Amino acid sequence: MRQQKIFRAAALSAILSITGCVDAMNAGSSDTKAATGTLEEASTPTAQMVTFSDIPVPGGAEVDTDNSIILGAGDSWTGRVLLESSEVPAAIFEFYRQEMQGYGWEEVTAIRAATSVLTHAREDRIAIIQIGKSPAGATSISVTMSPKGSGEAAAKTN
Repeated sequence: MRQQKIFRAAALSAILSITGCVDAMNAGSSDTKAATGTLEEASTPTAQMVTFSDIPVPGGAEVDTDNSIILGAGDSWTGRVLLESSEVPAAIFEFYRQEMQGYGWEEVTAIRAATSVLTHAREDRIAIIQIGKSPAGATSISVTMSPKGSGEAAAKTN
């Protein structure tokens, strides 16, 4: 239990270290737009708004700090960020398809389904975005960021 609290505190600290500048964000807005800002308190203690310098985040999206794992900072972080949005999955899918290009990402694959998946590449990194409905009815967004690597490197570590 103590280790979970320490891990959560470390994850939140990592989130804070990779956020950008404050923007005049309208937290009550349902507009799906790129947000540039910092981690801000939302309506619940674990639901917060977050932005990153290297990926877009839909306006009004809230981060699940209990289940997000972020290692590193700036444009070289790795891990998984879980977000929730009140926008419909189709709007979030289109948001990421269009907005990732503005951050220098190239689309590799796009699969539209009950759980949609977008894969993007930029320099030596890969971003995998999964979009679907959460059990509570919100749109869940999972952004997994990892360094680009070859299959050989992964096989050697096993």
